[in-house]
Amino acid sequence: MKFLIDECLSPALVTVAHERGFEAYHVAHRGWSGLKDPQLLEQLVDQELILVTNNRDDFLSLMSGVELHPGLVVLLDNVRRQRQVELFTAVLEVLRPLTSMINKVAEAASDGTISIFDLPAI
Repeated sequence: MKFLIDECLSPALVTVAHERGFEAYHVAHRGWSGLKDPQLLEQLVDQELILVTNNRDDFLSLMSGVELHPGLVVLLDNVRRQRQVELFTAVLEVLRPLTSMINKVAEAASDGTISIFDLPAI
């Protein structure tokens, strides 16, 4: 699994992913800062990158209109960098046994609760 960290989240999440054996990039490292959400979605699909964001509503709406997407990780609340690291770490541990996130969404609430569901729903 390859992750793209949205510009609304800390670049430190790239290191979190790397330390756990996952490939990850930050939007700024790809030169995609400032892309409109539909343009970013196009890049995600083309390059098979799972987006990590806290922009839940916009990306749920966009991805529900795509037949096949690489997946979405949502940190539900706007939290400080250390809490982002903790939540993303917990999500990665939950995702580790999965072989794919295709058409799936993983959401991490600030209390540490993680839920995974299909999008679009099967």
